[in-house]
Amino acid sequence: MPERLGAKLWMDSMTATCYSAKMYRLDYRWAIAPRKLNHNVLWYVREGRFTFAVDGESFRAESGDLAFLPANAVAASRAIGETIELCSVNFDAEIGFFPSKAWSDWVPVPAKQRAPERVRDAMSFMAELDASDAVTRRLTLQGHMLLLLGALIESALESGGRADDALPIADAQIAGIAEYIVCSGERMPSVAELCELARLGESQLRKRFKQATGMSPLQYVHFVKLEQAKRALERRDERVSDVARRLGFEDANYFSRLFKRWAGCSPQDYRERSRGF
Repeated sequence: MPERLGAKLWMDSMTATCYSAKMYRLDYRWAIAPRKLNHNVLWYVREGRFTFAVDGESFRAESGDLAFLPANAVAASRAIGETIELCSVNFDAEIGFFPSKAWSDWVPVPAKQRAPERVRDAMSFMAELDASDAVTRRLTLQGHMLLLLGALIESALESGGRADDALPIADAQIAGIAEYIVCSGERMPSVAELCELARLGESQLRKRFKQATGMSPLQYVHFVKLEQAKRALERRDERVSDVARRLGFEDANYFSRLFKRWAGCSPQDYRERSRGF
């Protein structure tokens, strides 16, 4: 498969933040009234049974299940057993190439499934860690959040997820243009070229691209190219001018100015910071 907007490319641009990892022991009175969630929530059910709803769709969870409640969904829950013990992780995640889109639109994690072993082990460890007084608690928690997210996504892909087959963009025409941009290699697509490819006028393309990605076509071209440049600077010993040329920038000085505007530092400084010693 040629380099596409596939799993590896998405993974490279993903970030995650863990807000809390807690173990709860609840009784038959436990209930949560419908409310909109600010963050993603994972529940690993260690004991007991309960019902929960996500955007009006109801599910029943029991010992050994994993429940996923995505950010911005309206969720509710109610105990149906005497005792419930669950591990709860609250987090946010973002795909760098599509910061305006939910990561779960890319890999559809089911609302309920049997908890994969790596996921439940990671969640249990995180809950124990979050309850500790370790000096490195927050730092280690964030690291394990990435491990948890990786295990969750791998499980979704093994179960038929579509990371290599579809983009997190509802507008299929714009999704095709976005993929064309990422796969453009040494070429720098112009807005006129993108309009011709999409068979849309510039104003219409701009409007639909903005709705789909949160950026104009030109902003997205620059964003993708500079994200790719960051990864090249982190991993390779190419000269900055060679990186610029390989990504379609004819003027290395223009590339450096644009990079500094987006990243807050020069390409060379970025390379030094990312490599440490």
